[in-house]
Amino acid sequence: MSNKTFIQKLIVCILAGLLGLWTIHTLEKFLIKWIALNVLNLIEFSFLIISIGFAFFWHIREKSKQLNSENVIAFWQGLIIYIISFSLISFGLMKLLHLHITSSLVWMDKPSSSLSDEALMEVFFIREPLFLLLIGCLEIIGSILIIYRRTRMLGIFILLPVLLNIILMNIFYNVGMGATIQAILLAIGLFYILMQDYESILLFFFKTKSNVVSLNFKNKTLKYIIQFSIILLPLLILIPNYNYNKHPDLIGKYVVQKLVVNKVNIELQPCKDSLLSLVYFDLNEDVVFYYNNFKNIKVGSIKFNDKTRQLEALWRFPKNFHDTLFATLSNLDQANKMTLSGTMGKDTLMVELFKVN
Repeated sequence: MSNKTFIQKLIVCILAGLLGLWTIHTLEKFLIKWIALNVLNLIEFSFLIISIGFAFFWHIREKSKQLNSENVIAFWQGLIIYIISFSLISFGLMKLLHLHITSSLVWMDKPSSSLSDEALMEVFFIREPLFLLLIGCLEIIGSILIIYRRTRMLGIFILLPVLLNIILMNIFYNVGMGATIQAILLAIGLFYILMQDYESILLFFFKTKSNVVSLNFKNKTLKYIIQFSIILLPLLILIPNYNYNKHPDLIGKYVVQKLVVNKVNIELQPCKDSLLSLVYFDLNEDVVFYYNNFKNIKVGSIKFNDKTRQLEALWRFPKNFHDTLFATLSNLDQANKMTLSGTMGKDTLMVELFKVN
């Protein structure tokens, strides 16, 4: 093995030091039962400082040929593997022992719009605990596999997708910075170990021929057309159905301020769950009528003409409700109000709506 450059030495030492620091940091709430917090903090930063300092010591000693770089790099790479395995097994066990991602029963009863991004993500996992347990098992299995040289690459290919998924969820759901940094460091550590077998990976993915039998096309143009159709056909099928935000001025949540059914003014009572109280014009040309209770709603698809303001709603929930809504919507005025007038089945409707968002 050739001597390593100073940058290579510094990278492996800093990576090991940071992984050690953040692993201890994430386990503080469990270790504090036995070790004082200030002592833990001292251990964390000492681990990083010693690791960085060793890179300089290593480089100087190697120049004077007083240190075998092959043994030293083996130690630091082995330490990185050990810390990653230890950390991910710990995270996996936390999930299995319900010590990680545990949600409050209060959150389970709250509307999703009232929850923070992080709370919403936790509720998502708690609703199906087997999924969380599966992630924990993958973390443990992958971590055991990377310990052994023959199964190390398999373990990395199990763990990297899990970690990348965790990183993205942490970023997009605004999970604490500490957890995100820890996951990023673990992924970098795995990628660093993976890159030690760069040539083998290159050979496996890009130079090894597949044993799957393929058709031989005499006409290369036909071959390219068939290959291109893999992308073109889904686009041709799906793009005409794109209607995600077709009516941006209409989309929103509307409070019912006045309700007239069959020319009778209905008194709006907030506790009565048979009265229309909210109307949602949603993305993908959906509409929801809300009757003071989420158990009592109507969900449908709309056809809306922006020019004539004519609207048609075909209900798909409840399944036994088939009274199509035909209505006209007034333009939204400066006070964020508009009127829906029309018929639903045999009933005539006049609804005054106030847009809240």
